[in-house]
Amino acid sequence: REVAFENLSFGLLPPRLVVKKVSVAGEKPKDTPLLQAEKIDLRVALLPLLSRSVVVDSLVIDGATLYLVRDKNGLRLPGKPKEESKKDSEKEKAPGVPGLALAVRNLQLKNLTLIFDDRSVAKPVLWKISDLGLQASLGMKAEQWFVDFALKAALNDGSIAGKGHVVSS
Repeated sequence: REVAFENLSFGLLPPRLVVKKVSVAGEKPKDTPLLQAEKIDLRVALLPLLSRSVVVDSLVIDGATLYLVRDKNGLRLPGKPKEESKKDSEKEKAPGVPGLALAVRNLQLKNLTLIFDDRSVAKPVLWKISDLGLQASLGMKAEQWFVDFALKAALNDGSIAGKGHVVSS
């Protein structure tokens, strides 16, 4: 899929990437874009890289709209065509990097709109969740991941909020 942006900037100390007015095209040229965002700001901690750890100090996605479509074949997500996926699975996989840890200290979604177009049913349904906000920290070590989160959103005439801690088993 085509990815377009209006402005891209880098920083070295600390490592940082800021992308403004991002758009990821839909499946076909005339389709609604999969994702549009006002700003994506990624900051990576430098020192942990020396100990084989990737620590994202912060990932902030602001003013985004995510448009998901489900049809009779399931959820349509970006990916390789099935033929390419089969070829890749037949190839030998490179061994993983032992001891590599990944953590996201701060993930923020601000002013997110989630649109879910369900075309799998006889009468298609369009769900829209707006003003979605999420604050989370995520991590992974030794094949186990964890997430601490707090979220809020507007749904039709009401709202929803929650917080929690999830650990894989």
